[in-house]
Amino acid sequence: MVQGLAFGADLPVVPVSTLAALSLEAFQKTGQNHWLAALDARMGEIYLGGYFVNKTDGQYQLETRINERVVKPDLLSEFEMEFNGVGSGWCYEEVLSKRLPKAPEHILTDFAPRAACIAELGMMAFQKGETVSSYDAIPTYLRDEITWEKQAPRIGKR
Repeated sequence: MVQGLAFGADLPVVPVSTLAALSLEAFQKTGQNHWLAALDARMGEIYLGGYFVNKTDGQYQLETRINERVVKPDLLSEFEMEFNGVGSGWCYEEVLSKRLPKAPEHILTDFAPRAACIAELGMMAFQKGETVSSYDAIPTYLRDEITWEKQAPRIGKR
């Protein structure tokens, strides 16, 4: 949708990460700076990204500390930094917490990125000139392939 609107209006597009938006939302709620954002990717995997968020002189700053990826939580190596947790991927709290040097002070599992946070990150990126043409605007998929098996149909009464 964004690509079509931008193309019709001859405007650039600013990519915004859902995981980064979750981290900004969590920072606004708690004031804590370090966030490990995780979304349940199903199939025993999570989408994961680590961020440092701050606000100085009325401007938000967001730095990536752990690059976004899709991973099985039990295959993660240990992290050197302390993080708080945000997102539905923290349904694996026991596994994720063991990978951190210290148990998270905050774990916010019921968060979804608000439009205001997405807009804030979009404005930050736009001001830095981090835009792409509408032609080049494509979603970033952390999982580039999905493997699943079709189950045999059930026969009989339910």
